[in-house]
Amino acid sequence: LIHIIFDNGSLLSTGGFPSHTAGEITDIAAIARSTEFNAQPDALCVSGLIAGAETDAGTLAAVKGAVQRTPVFANTGVRADNVAAQLAIADGAIVGTTFKVDGYIWSDVDQRRVAEFMQAARAARG
Repeated sequence: LIHIIFDNGSLLSTGGFPSHTAGEITDIAAIARSTEFNAQPDALCVSGLIAGAETDAGTLAAVKGAVQRTPVFANTGVRADNVAAQLAIADGAIVGTTFKVDGYIWSDVDQRRVAEFMQAARAARG
């Protein structure tokens, strides 16, 4: 398992301490190319800032455009109302929070929300 964090300069999980992107190496496309070449991952997952936060389309497109063989997934914030736009760029999505009651990460799964999302995802994929 390879976990590379593309973040905004600090990590909430480390108490907000500076991360590797607080310095000068912040070219997301270069990091993605290097990861693909050096690590040969099965996929790259591009995330928003927290669970449920939409993955930035520009960041997703930069990563997708930088790699040649590696599938790219939108890792956070994919919902019924944006799945078409996210899947227009990404090869797939990791979905969790949107399936939960009221879209709250710690709630139980809401079957109605799952059905609505899947209908939108199928329509997006044709």
